[in-house]
Amino acid sequence: MSAPTLLGDELGRLRPDPARVVRGAVVAPAGYGKSTALAALAEAHRAIGRQVRVFDLGCAPADDAVLLVDDAHLLGQDAVERLASLMGAGGVGVLLAARPWPRPAGLTSLVDSLDVIRLAAWPAGRVGARLADHGLGDRSGLAEFVHAQTGGVPGLVDRIAGALATTSTLAGPVRHELPEAAVADMIDRLTALGDAERDLLVAADLAGDTGTGPHPDLLTDLLAGDRQAVADATDAIAAHGLLDGAGRLLPLVRLALRSAVPADRRAAVRQGLASAQLTRGAAWAEQVALTGDLDTALRTTDQVLGAPDNGGGAEAARVAGAALAHRGQLARGAELLTWAGTELAIAFAVPALIGTGRFDAARAMLAGPAPTGPPILLPTAANLVATGVHISVTGSPTEALTHLVNAAALLETADSDTLLPDTPAAIAALVAVGVGEFAVAESVLERAELAGTGGIPFALRHPLLRAWVALTRGNLTTARERLHAASAIAPPGSAPTPRDWMFAIAVEVGLARRSGDLTGLGHAWGRACDAVLRHPVDLYTVAPLGEFLVAAARLGQADRMGDHLAAVRAVLAGCANPPLWTAGLVWHELQAAVVAQDAEATSAKADELAALAGQHRFHDVLAAAARCWLTVLIGQVDPDETEAAAMGLHTAGLAWDAGRLAGQAALRTTNRSATVNLLEFARALTSAPTHTHTDAVAVAASVTGAEPKSLLSDREQEVARLVLDGLTYREVGEALFISPKTVEHHIARIRQRLGSTSRRDLLARLRTLLD
Repeated sequence: MSAPTLLGDELGRLRPDPARVVRGAVVAPAGYGKSTALAALAEAHRAIGRQVRVFDLGCAPADDAVLLVDDAHLLGQDAVERLASLMGAGGVGVLLAARPWPRPAGLTSLVDSLDVIRLAAWPAGRVGARLADHGLGDRSGLAEFVHAQTGGVPGLVDRIAGALATTSTLAGPVRHELPEAAVADMIDRLTALGDAERDLLVAADLAGDTGTGPHPDLLTDLLAGDRQAVADATDAIAAHGLLDGAGRLLPLVRLALRSAVPADRRAAVRQGLASAQLTRGAAWAEQVALTGDLDTALRTTDQVLGAPDNGGGAEAARVAGAALAHRGQLARGAELLTWAGTELAIAFAVPALIGTGRFDAARAMLAGPAPTGPPILLPTAANLVATGVHISVTGSPTEALTHLVNAAALLETADSDTLLPDTPAAIAALVAVGVGEFAVAESVLERAELAGTGGIPFALRHPLLRAWVALTRGNLTTARERLHAASAIAPPGSAPTPRDWMFAIAVEVGLARRSGDLTGLGHAWGRACDAVLRHPVDLYTVAPLGEFLVAAARLGQADRMGDHLAAVRAVLAGCANPPLWTAGLVWHELQAAVVAQDAEATSAKADELAALAGQHRFHDVLAAAARCWLTVLIGQVDPDETEAAAMGLHTAGLAWDAGRLAGQAALRTTNRSATVNLLEFARALTSAPTHTHTDAVAVAASVTGAEPKSLLSDREQEVARLVLDGLTYREVGEALFISPKTVEHHIARIRQRLGSTSRRDLLARLRTLLD
């Protein structure tokens, strides 16, 4: 690599400048070109007349000299102090190169006082350019192969390129395999390492490509309980340039390691890790679970729980209970969490027990001894969730939501080092949707997604729930976009957990149904049946199950959902049919009855919703709309009642449901005028934002910055009042001595200013504005 390239790119800040004293450091692991960079900088400073000297203890440089210090990480304390003294005495420049570790006493503060340049690995394109320098250009896939094997570490790239150049010809093909000479060099480097470093490398190799390596506690046990030895060995491995940017072993290192370390030593490390796993199985399982590997986590906890002396059994049961919740086995998870008996496990167990209909057991747990541990973030949040879910069944939805939102806020800044059965944000969103607080659901999920609450296991949960919220509100485009965005999050070839899969398919089914896409609905229906088989019903999957009920009715396969409906009904009955969790299911059952043209079933569900009303305004809206649906189904449409019920749904946030009610009423009434008006009303509801007429006028006023009434001129207000009095355009013209056409122009301008979508909508907004 040439000096001009270096000075123009990585080392630009340290280029020569006659007007200043250069004091900089080049820091990088072994093999990243620090010495080459230092030499290039030295030559550049000599070119402008600076004296460049290699630093040593006895040097006495001129005031404008530049001292070179290569491998500064090997300096002794005396040398560090002498260098600091020279820097403090005058205008001596310093150019220093060092690995990130080790750092002798005093060197860290000295380096921190310099302008630090950190060299990075090369991207594949630069690897290709370097191969071309060795006469290895235009070889298909070679640059990508070398980059993958070396992680782009410049020294390793050069070693492989040199070895390949001596064993191939320009005319012949270059085989995509590591040359023996490069592997031999790496074996020599590994052999020179200490025992601790090699053992840690073997442990990382045995751990595979999870990206995390063994748990630190397991490594501590492996190195005879010496935590400092683990930290030092880990830093040494990184400083030797043996890892890629994500902290994983380079493939070249893996290959050489299996030759550098005897088989018996590898076996000993494997045995040591296995023994440590049994001792610290819960910690190991939890770490694995946090990478998304729930299967390995459950196998590990099972081994711990089945061991004769399972000293870590309580923690293993907590981890297993949380992992089973992800897998849709909430009942089994609740049993393990209850058995674990720790304060955190009990807090996790309460929502799990309630979620499976065992409310009395959950209440007994909450009535137990108060927590005795310190009020740190996670236990505090877990207890808020337990209390919030309990209140959602027995008390005020607002109070329940307050507990859950507060719990979600607490965990936004907490480390994701504990596997959660579910996040407070996810449960808060489900509760919020249950009472029509869609803005709260959106906000709490968005914050959790941005904060990464819960870590990798919840990477799909929050985006999918956001898609579900958008679908429920009737924002089909947003729901579709969020579903596609969530699908892009999952790594290729990985399968979502049954819980995530159920919500993903529910959104897909809901989009197809609301769009009238029967072909798409048929395709999604098969996956929906699979989803409900993979995930036993619980309180937290009532919503997607309801969507499946309506789809089943639409496809004439309602019998396929009978057992699942009975199961979820049993769960709700175990919690005394709480309105917050029950009303949404009954609303979907009513929709299924309407689709099936079953007036008797529709009447029964309308009665059931009426019985659930009274606790929250959202449930009152559903009950009123249900009564209206019954009149629509039997052909006794009351246009005013229909508009009121549909507007109630729209104002509550259910825009699509509102439009469908008005649209179906329009098709079933025999009054031609009512049909036209209801169809216009339905179109307005499905295309307008979910706000009231009063809100709409305020929005229109805010656009112009005017007071609401000042949106209209004096003449327009006169015209509007006469139109509201029921006068025709001709009668208004006669009263104001203007032509009917002029009246029509006034009305058109008024409609445009107020953003009205129909005559009925215009009259409603004028009443609000002029009153």
